Formats: sequence, C-alpha cells, structure tokens
Amino acid sequence: MNSHERGVYFQGICIDIAIFLTKLRLKNGLTQAEVAKRLGTTQSTIARYESSGYNGYTVRSVNTLANVYGYRMKVS
Repeated sequence: MNSHERGVYFQGICIDIAIFLTKLRLKNGLTQAEVAKRLGTTQSTIARYESSGYNGYTVRSVNTLANVYGYRMKVS
C-alpha cells in the first residue's frame, strides 16, 4: 500500500468512527450539548468528533466517548 492509499484508508476509518459516534449519541437520545456536559467539554468539541473530516482521534478520546454511551472499546 503506497502513502496515498494509506491516507485514503485512514480517512475512511475516521469517517467510520464519526458515523459510529453519531449513531451512538442518537441511539441514546442525547444532544451534542448533553454529551459535552457529561464530559466537561463543549458542544463544538463533540461536533468535531462527529465530523467526517476530523482525523485527530486517539484511543483515549474514542474510549471516553464510548463510555458515555455504556460501551467499552477493545483494541486487539
């Protein structure tokens, strides 16, 4: 896989994470503001995490968000 293909692949993963986080929030009937309040952050931060253009995810940030919805992230 060349560097362009890796970039496209990585961007696809980021889009999947954004969609996943948005679906979890909606499934739990929460607004971005409500999630932000639970995490002690801002609504705009949650919006950024749910944006398909965001690529700054860390294992910690995704796990923290998953915990808000009652999930644990397992990395294997």
